[in-house]
Amino acid sequence: MSILNTLFATWALALTTTAEPPTPLAPDPAIVRACMTEGGHESECTQQALVAALAQACVDDGGTEDACVAQAQAQLAADAAAAADGEVVEIAEDAPAAAAAGEPEVAAAQAEAAIAEGDAPAGETMEEAHPGIDPGEYLALLREVLRAQKEKVAERLEEKIAAKQDAKMATMSSVLSWLSLAGLLLLAMPLVLRKKYPGQGPLLFKYSAIAAGVCTVAIFLFAQLLLLLRAVQGALSSLTNPQVAVIDATFQVLDDNVEDLVEVGPALIEAPLAQVASGEQDSLPLAILDNLSRINEDITVFKTIARQFEGVFAMFGYLPIVLTVVAVVLFLLSIKPVIVQIVAMPARVASGEAQASAVIKDVFRTIGREVLATLCLIGGLIVVTIFSGIMLSFAVQPAIEAFLAYVFTSLLYTMAASDFSKFAVYASVLGALLFLVLNIAAVLVTNVLFLGKLQKICKRRFHEKVPFAAHRRFWGWGSLSLVWAHVLPLLFVSGAQEGVGVLIERMTKGDGEPPWTALLLSGPAILVFGFIVVFWAARGLAAIRFILRYRPQDAQAAGMPGVESAGARSGTARYRSTSGAR
Repeated sequence: MSILNTLFATWALALTTTAEPPTPLAPDPAIVRACMTEGGHESECTQQALVAALAQACVDDGGTEDACVAQAQAQLAADAAAAADGEVVEIAEDAPAAAAAGEPEVAAAQAEAAIAEGDAPAGETMEEAHPGIDPGEYLALLREVLRAQKEKVAERLEEKIAAKQDAKMATMSSVLSWLSLAGLLLLAMPLVLRKKYPGQGPLLFKYSAIAAGVCTVAIFLFAQLLLLLRAVQGALSSLTNPQVAVIDATFQVLDDNVEDLVEVGPALIEAPLAQVASGEQDSLPLAILDNLSRINEDITVFKTIARQFEGVFAMFGYLPIVLTVVAVVLFLLSIKPVIVQIVAMPARVASGEAQASAVIKDVFRTIGREVLATLCLIGGLIVVTIFSGIMLSFAVQPAIEAFLAYVFTSLLYTMAASDFSKFAVYASVLGALLFLVLNIAAVLVTNVLFLGKLQKICKRRFHEKVPFAAHRRFWGWGSLSLVWAHVLPLLFVSGAQEGVGVLIERMTKGDGEPPWTALLLSGPAILVFGFIVVFWAARGLAAIRFILRYRPQDAQAAGMPGVESAGARSGTARYRSTSGAR
């Protein structure tokens, strides 16, 4: 049983009250007989007896006789009209109050349309927001709206991600285009070298012009490779975007547990969905927290929690920016040895150390090898990203379930205990949030580190002719480390859910008020500290450390001792000497 289901079962036991169902009113037989004795028709006499019964019930509740008779007659007239429309209405003792309140029955289609338009529900419970609606019909309504909004929110998020990606790509393209024009600065090289190479001004101007052109073209080609790599990363970003995973998991958790939330569906599902549907919020978990703070504005702890979650959720959104910065840094490191060759070309040609044609040929050979390395990396990127995306969705869902479980339990605690502890509420929900962050971090950190090493391996393969077989240790232990770091959180949470569920059941046994502080703090403590201990003891940290410490630049010595390519000592050797520092 999941943590959320266990807590729902606990609530049901704690809040169950035995309420007598309303007793249907029946006409007084004595009044019916007296009326019929005086010559009245049976239906008219029955109606008169019902009016008398309803009026008497109203008088007993403190109403005046004339007002109660009028109210009873109006109620019977409304019931007759409903029956004429094909609706069967059972008259009960609480019918006069419902009629007096003037609350119409709300159709499921109307409720669905209201949520889709972003209208907040009129109450916090099903009966308050939708009086007269059938619980089964309302359950179907909630499921339908959840699934419809999930598709709309996913589509809207994908559009926003694509828009941000396009904006980043446009900015990067503009910056790299201007950067490529920096090669024209090499036209000023003769002014710097004329004293060192007197009498060779025309030669320096000639090869400086060639160097400027080659540098501009080289930077431009490298830039296109970078844009291609970022475009592929952007197309796959929705798979490993933590924000998308969190929102998708929230919809799924609510859908799986909606039966337990029917009675409080307007407050915990409808109102947050209305915020998301109207565009007021993009994050459903944040909308839920925001709505909790609105239910009771005097309870400020939920506002604080909402701000904390908003900060964490925003932090998840910085991941694509970090990856872009990393890609640009790697781009600059990649082109550095090539630019050094091009800048040194006029002086080397003037001194007779090298021929311009050989330098130019070596530059474009390096660019060609970089193309192959990038294509190789893109292939690995697709495979690793798809795997990480699948594992991320599996890891996030139970973490979101635990987070929502303790959010809802904290709300119940603040309503049930007048002197509730803000620290217990804050620590409980923030602990569950930290567990979510740990699950996401375990997947994404391993993913980024593995792809970083894969990039260096691809570069060494095509720039320095180091075969992939030289990295057998990485393909074996590195791949196993990647898989283990992704799978271990799932294994832990499956066992932790059962353990926390058993603990909750034991703490809520017996009569009396449950131990709220222990109930709120025990679960998140087990999840957070248990995750850290298990991840360390089960070699999860060792797996990440192996990937982090693996040095692709050492693979040639380990895999091919004494082998050195003679042709590699020209351009690619310089490339290795510069890139090896990475």
